[in-house]
This record gives sequence, structure tokens and C-alpha cells, in this order.
Amino acid sequence: MSNSSPVAEAPQHPLVVAVASACGVLDEVASVGVDPLFLPPGDKAVVLRELTGLVARATALRAEVLAVAEDLAEQTADRSAGTWLAVEARVDRREAVADQRLGTTLRVRWPGVREAVRGGRITWQQAGIITGALDQLPTGLL
Repeated sequence: MSNSSPVAEAPQHPLVVAVASACGVLDEVASVGVDPLFLPPGDKAVVLRELTGLVARATALRAEVLAVAEDLAEQTADRSAGTWLAVEARVDRREAVADQRLGTTLRVRWPGVREAVRGGRITWQQAGIITGALDQLPTGLL
């Protein structure tokens, strides 16, 4: 008989849990071979709209994490979190760095746009266009 008590696992951050949960659900659908060919047109419309919002939300969250991940870049001796992600996830470096830059802009300057893209009400591309236009407005106008 052992005198050792079970070691309690440290609670995971809610973002880690949310991302793992979303990936798990998508993995389940993929593992059973669900084919969108058999979706009725109305359901295809729903899935396409919802996926567009989901992609925007996931991209915004990734950019937001990139915007606050300079500690990760320092820890790994990378130039930025975007360059770290480019190597680690094998994605385009320019895209990762641009996402980090826009994530920082949304966090620091345009929280209303940040909330809209996080909520899936606008796309990631729209967020970039909106912030670019807002940045071009004359100083003191807003």
C-alpha cells in the first residue's frame, strides 16, 4: 500500500482549454468522415457563415496572443513572437509578423475593432482595413 497521495494537476489556463476543446471537436468530426457534400443547401450556408466567423475569431485570438508573447520570443531567443511562430508552425513569416503587429494595434489602439473581430462580427481582413483607415484619420479627430 502506498502512502503517496495523488498529485493534483495545476489548472490549465482557460485559453488552453478552449483551444484544445475546439481542436478536439474538429478532430471528432474528421475522424468519422463527415462529408459536407451531403449537407442540405441551408445547412451549407449556416456552416460557411459560422466558419467564416470562427476563422476570424481564431485568427484574432492567435494575433492577440502573439501581441503579448514577447516573453516567449525572449525565452527562445527569437526576434519576435511572430518569427517564432513562423518557424514553429511552419507558416509564412510575413503573415505571422503582420498578425502580431495587427494584434498589438487592436490591443493598444482600437479595442472596439478588437472586440468586433473577437466576436466574429467582422473578418480578420476587415479588421486590418478598418484599423488602417482609422490610423489614417487626422490626429484629434477621434
